[in-house]
Amino acid sequence: MKIPLLITFITSFSLVSIPPIFGQVKKNQISLGANYARHGSGDMDGILINLDYNRNFTKKFSVIYNLGFSLHGQKAFPGVIENNSSIPPDQRTEVPQWVTAGIQVAGLLKYNFRENKSTGLHLSAGPLLRYQLNSYPNGYNYYGSGNAWFRQPFYVFREIDNNRLNLGYAIRVGYDFKANSNRNLGLHAFLQNDTNADLLVGFGLKIGFVL
Repeated sequence: MKIPLLITFITSFSLVSIPPIFGQVKKNQISLGANYARHGSGDMDGILINLDYNRNFTKKFSVIYNLGFSLHGQKAFPGVIENNSSIPPDQRTEVPQWVTAGIQVAGLLKYNFRENKSTGLHLSAGPLLRYQLNSYPNGYNYYGSGNAWFRQPFYVFREIDNNRLNLGYAIRVGYDFKANSNRNLGLHAFLQNDTNADLLVGFGLKIGFVL
């Protein structure tokens, strides 16, 4: 499954060598985006920061070369009640925090619904390569205070998942507004997933600068 995605990923990035065709097109631009994002099945809040280079090669089509960073977190065991007053003091425990962070690169083919315009509605899609680390254990045990050797309750965590580098895809839809001749602002929503089922869904703002 990863081989076809890898071929598509490499092909998308190879478009950087293609010169503009079908006449004069609008200038290239670089943009910075800040997004609210939900990770997994929608149970982890976080952010996704995007740095994009947009290279135009026709009046309606362009390629986005993306570098992204994400950070998400939540309580690792949401079913556990922290420091419930009905629990004896020596058995109370804090629920650990689950944090996951990733860095990714993507090559997206972008279609502008307005010909040769840097504003308006646009749709982008393409492959991505993501490297992610997380603090969530694959397994854990909880030991209460009933153990004669240990007076305080504690967790033992085990991390055995080494599936950190994965291929996937990303889809964006957005709308850009012209701020001035060299800058525009935009709104967009996105969805992405990879072979490790790291689903990210969210929306955000961006600012773009014409080069």
